[in-house]
Amino acid sequence: MNTTCPNCQSQDTQAVRMVIAAGTSTGLGHGVAMATGGAALAEFATTSKTELARKLDPGPAPSIGLLEFLGWAFIPLGLFIGFVMGASGGAGWGLAGLGLFLAVIGRSVTSGKKADWTQRSAEADRSWVCLRCGKVWEPQL
Repeated sequence: MNTTCPNCQSQDTQAVRMVIAAGTSTGLGHGVAMATGGAALAEFATTSKTELARKLDPGPAPSIGLLEFLGWAFIPLGLFIGFVMGASGGAGWGLAGLGLFLAVIGRSVTSGKKADWTQRSAEADRSWVCLRCGKVWEPQL
């Protein structure tokens, strides 16, 4: 595989995934918060990235969206209200129907975002970057 930059012919190139990994660091931070009732200890995670790693990183995979979450929460709540109230539980059945609608719409939005992320992640796995001119490309095998 030829990893010479097609733009400037530099040999100073690296796989995009390696640039992301080398340019990302994580750590733990600790702090103390003072309040009227006393002090509290806190621990938090930090992540920092170089500018190049931030530019090339496809980011984390998208998770469940708010619409889908609300939909899945409304369905059992609506079913519970509908069964408990019996025939007069129209509001419960309506809530379950709304939950189903929100879950389907939310899943549609999330799956579109996941497809886009999957494509960007696959491109990052195949691509190389020139550390001299910044060109990103997929080498021919």
